[in-house]
Order: sequence, then C-alpha cells, then structure tokens
Amino acid sequence: KATSMAEHGEANRLPRICLHIGTHRTGSTSLQAFLGQNRQRLGAEGIEYYRGALLADNHIELYLSAIDPGKDTFATSRMDISLGEDFTRRTREAVHGFLAKSRARTVIFSTEGLSLLRKPE
Repeated sequence: KATSMAEHGEANRLPRICLHIGTHRTGSTSLQAFLGQNRQRLGAEGIEYYRGALLADNHIELYLSAIDPGKDTFATSRMDISLGEDFTRRTREAVHGFLAKSRARTVIFSTEGLSLLRKPE
C-alpha cells in the first residue's frame, strides 16, 4: 500500500523537481521513452517520473496549460483538447495531487513544448 508524505510526518516536504524542457528535435522523445520504460527502476532509486494525462511520457498538458487558449499549436490541431481555465485547473490539480502523494526524493516532468514559451502568453 502506497502512503503519502503526510502519513509519514513529512507534510511540508516536497520532492526536488527536475523539469526537462528540451527543444524539439534534440532527442526529447527518446529521453521520455527511456524514463517511461524505466519507471520501476527509477522508483527504486527514489525518482518518480510523472505519468501524463494526455500522453504518458510527454507531459504536454503543462505546456498547454501555460499558453493562450486561443493559440493554435501542433498539439491542439492533432488532439481533441479544449483549452482554457478548466483544463488548466485540472492540470494543476493533477500535478499537485501527484506531488502530494509522491514519496520520491526527486520527480521528473518532461515536455519540449515548454521550450516554446519565449514570451509571456
């Protein structure tokens, strides 16, 4: 049975967060596939790789939550996604829930879409 940090008296402790924002065409997909295929081995070392809501190994919802909901992107043109406040709220709740439940010392998020955020959206 998995237990939360709060049950272990570590309610104020958050894991170290590693955010991979590699640009497109630099091997990000290979890295994401490796991390996804090795979740169990990483877990044994105190590292947890987030399981995405839209794509298990590419946490594209982080990027989509940060852009202007009216912006046309490759992801929104290929996926049936409705962006906006509700999408952002659900993403935030999922990430917060993941962090609250994780017992890992380090958690990893990865999405190359974040590299496209070069100016305030």
